[in-house]
Amino acid sequence: IEEFVLGNKIMAIDKLLWSIPPAFLARLIDPASSFPRPRFRKTGLYDFAFDKPLETKCFYLNVYDPKLHSARVTIYQNLAQEGPHYGCTVEVLAGDEFDFESKLELILDELKTMGLVKDSHSCVYKGYRSIRAGFPVPDIQFLEQSGQMAKKLDEKLKIVTFIGRGNGRFFMKDILKHTYQMCARELIALA
Repeated sequence: IEEFVLGNKIMAIDKLLWSIPPAFLARLIDPASSFPRPRFRKTGLYDFAFDKPLETKCFYLNVYDPKLHSARVTIYQNLAQEGPHYGCTVEVLAGDEFDFESKLELILDELKTMGLVKDSHSCVYKGYRSIRAGFPVPDIQFLEQSGQMAKKLDEKLKIVTFIGRGNGRFFMKDILKHTYQMCARELIALA
């Protein structure tokens, strides 16, 4: 890899940091290459806006309570406050039998169960969006195959550094930690 062509622009490169699954790079290099597709989990996004700030200073919350449908909550007021309302998005991952559209009130109740919203909060907007592709299931076989693909490509493409999901990592903490370490190493090598 020596250059990228974007529209009518050609950009020379001497280093490429690749952070998405390596199968995408393999297909760019060789469209006939095959890589097993991961299984995808059905995913829905529930958007809410309230008249008062949610009861947390966090930007994101991962929800591990097996009694709740909520998997992750993004709290926008703590990322950047714009406008008079305080919003959040709840990601729900479920099986095919789950009726996402009928669960809007249940997901709102889960925000109360988690202590993010109190009875004194007024919900000024609620809505549901479906994600067509869903969320990949990070099973061990898929992660191992991603790591093997990255290793093969790494041996073949010396100017590519695989970081984050491109190197078989899945969870945000692992991705951020590995990305920081790889970028720091690259900067030291360039200095």
